[in-house]
Amino acid sequence: MQTTTTENQFTFVPTVCMLCGESEARPRYTITKYKQGDLRYVTCLRCGTAYQNPMPDQASMQAFYHSQNFFNAKRTSDLLTGYRDYDAEEVTRQVNAKTRLSEIEALFPAGKKLRILKVACGYGTLVKLARDRGHRADGIDFSAVMVQGAKDRYNIDLIEDDFVTHDFGDCKFDVVVLYGAINNFLRPLDVARKVSSVLSAGGFYIVNHVWLNSFPERLLGHRYWIYRPPIIGLYPKRAFEQYHAQLGFQLYRSRYDVQYLTCDKFFGYLQFRLLIRLAELFRITRLGFTIPIPGYARVFFQKPG
Repeated sequence: MQTTTTENQFTFVPTVCMLCGESEARPRYTITKYKQGDLRYVTCLRCGTAYQNPMPDQASMQAFYHSQNFFNAKRTSDLLTGYRDYDAEEVTRQVNAKTRLSEIEALFPAGKKLRILKVACGYGTLVKLARDRGHRADGIDFSAVMVQGAKDRYNIDLIEDDFVTHDFGDCKFDVVVLYGAINNFLRPLDVARKVSSVLSAGGFYIVNHVWLNSFPERLLGHRYWIYRPPIIGLYPKRAFEQYHAQLGFQLYRSRYDVQYLTCDKFFGYLQFRLLIRLAELFRITRLGFTIPIPGYARVFFQKPG
């Protein structure tokens, strides 16, 4: 993996609500522990979204996604910034990809070969699996590190670009999938509009997101693991679905996201340092299990046929 700097300092710019565009907000949390800069979260007075204001600009986010502390926080700090160890977590992505692809296939008639697009696809784990099963699958990620990693690991070519601005030509997809990244996008509805433009009639947009005011978020407050550098906004579950409905999407299904996790990833996200140390001591960091993730929703939107 070829990354750039160990850390990058964010340049912040004033903004409005990421979801509804409202400018009026009240202070929520100021997180001062990260070297990228102080993260100031506010709560939108219209839709209830919590978001960074000021937020990191696009250049800051681009640099962050190429930095060592995004890919391997264990090497740079005890603080969770991006991933504790992105490469080590590939095994969890492989297990989750099998479950998620089977779930996608179940939306369509048995045996149908699908045109699938994975946005923010990382190393292309799901893309590789889908191709192996005979589907036409593409992945897009604006991190050169991810695109090169896909080539090195799986010998697959991905699109290196910004999904919102990329020109897909006349290509239409049966499914557009976005896992684990919508809270990092500067404008989630710009993503949804782009999805609609490349989605076939009757196709599905599948996205998971951390929602606001879930039990763990209310319990942990500013210590909640999600309040960290790349997270731009946290969306109330109902508001997230309603604003997508205003763009013409139909809500097909909404449920808790279920994921396969290792002890290392689970304890790392919870920031339970004692449990992390104990897992390392007893050599169970790679022990895995599948659980519903509290406060994490997986939403299926459908474009009307």
